[in-house]
Amino acid sequence: MRTNIILDDTLVKEAIRLTNVRGKPEVVHLALQELVRLRREQQKPRQDFFSNYLQNPIELVDFKPMSREDIYGKLPQYLHRKEKIC
Repeated sequence: MRTNIILDDTLVKEAIRLTNVRGKPEVVHLALQELVRLRREQQKPRQDFFSNYLQNPIELVDFKPMSREDIYGKLPQYLHRKEKIC
């Protein structure tokens, strides 16, 4: 796909120097490839979580009811609130 874009010359020159590619089209193509690769890597844990959840959904029967004493009684002493919130 042909397109016209305005690029920061300093940034393009640095990218060409760092990547050893021949020119602007190659450096833009490489930058797009890297962007797509990085975004896919970032999204992979989220996609894995959702696909795992869809294969093994959490059921309500898996949860056990707990009282406040069960929850707050298990906290270390320094995490207990000293003042009451109204």
